[in-house]
Amino acid sequence: MSNYRVTFRPMGITAEVPEGITVLDAEIRAGLNPDAPCGGKGTCGKCLVNIIRDGVKEEVKACQVNVESDMEVEILSTRTYSDTILVQGTSREITLDPVVRSAWITVEKCVIGDSRSDWTRFKES
Repeated sequence: MSNYRVTFRPMGITAEVPEGITVLDAEIRAGLNPDAPCGGKGTCGKCLVNIIRDGVKEEVKACQVNVESDMEVEILSTRTYSDTILVQGTSREITLDPVVRSAWITVEKCVIGDSRSDWTRFKES
């Protein structure tokens, strides 16, 4: 198996990768962070790149093309966002008025001769 040089533009990063791996895998080996939410299945289309071989430019999905020669890869979509932690927010005063409320109730014990049900004694308490 041969190794090939893949140059990524506009970053100017060059990586030497083994023959047969995908351009997406070559991007990862070069330390880049490609956008491929489908995991390389070819369904999302977010890994689009231009491959330049012998002066010919071809737009392809990086996850679907194998490295078979030295090539230049022009990355079309670069993510510009970064992860951030929310440290401030807004708040507003909320008045709670629930429909269901709790209350402590003492129900008399059932005694012999009292024919009232538990529910009746509960309501009377």
